[in-house]
Amino acid sequence: MAATDICWTGCSAVSIAPRARFEPFDRAVYKAAAREPGAITAEHRWYQTVGQDIQDLDTYPKPAAPVLGIGGISTPFLKACLDRYARNATMIEFEGTGHWIAEERPAQTTAAILEFLRQP
Repeated sequence: MAATDICWTGCSAVSIAPRARFEPFDRAVYKAAAREPGAITAEHRWYQTVGQDIQDLDTYPKPAAPVLGIGGISTPFLKACLDRYARNATMIEFEGTGHWIAEERPAQTTAAILEFLRQP
């Protein structure tokens, strides 16, 4: 299976977290930032390069360092990518989370990262 197949197959499973998980203030800050000149254009141009980024992954060596993957709704996609592109990966799934895991479960995310960093 090509890298593009892995990545695009998984991306179809990604969804946006329900509005209830974000405070009104946070939504207001995001909306204000999106209204800035060029904000949406810059974001879209970044995504336009994702196809090339995926192709480039096959040209890079797998990192020797341990890698931590924290997934929510996109866990199958993330796991497939880690299995293909990392030698020493640890995968954690936070069930019931959407796309913004750190914002949805900040304490749990922090604890997982700290635990991972404590490993020899």
